[in-house]
Amino acid sequence: MYNKQLKTSEKRVPYLKELEEKGQIKIVASVYSLQTGKVTFLD
Repeated sequence: MYNKQLKTSEKRVPYLKELEEKGQIKIVASVYSLQTGKVTFLD
C-alpha cells in the first residue's frame, strides 16, 4: 500500500524522483499519528 502511494507521488511530482536520484533528498514512507503527534517511519 505505502509503496504504491510513493510511486503515485513520484509520478505526480517527477522532480522529486530526480532529486532523489541525485541524492539531494530521500523519499521514505511514514505514518503520522493524530493522537500522539508521532511519526513512524516504515521500512
